[in-house]
Amino acid sequence: MTGFANSEEAAIGLTHVVPFLVEDMLKENGGIYSKAADWQPHVVVDGNLITGQNPGSAQDGGRAVLQRLAADAAPSKEHQQSTAAVADGVAHHRA
Repeated sequence: MTGFANSEEAAIGLTHVVPFLVEDMLKENGGIYSKAADWQPHVVVDGNLITGQNPGSAQDGGRAVLQRLAADAAPSKEHQQSTAAVADGVAHHRA
């Protein structure tokens, strides 16, 4: 997972304003936190969870969401095979 890095929060002077630091909270609770250099785009995809490090990650995050939605919408090979088998059975029954 990713989110604002501690160093990014510090750079804009918000470490004492936000209720907690995302990087610290994730690490303290057993999360696997990943980051890029400050202010660089960084997106992490874990199943249906898609997170971006900072506002610069919005475009890549949006792409990741679209890719995930497209993958979910595409029928699996098993579904295609079962649909073909049903169609074949219907065609055979009508003949």
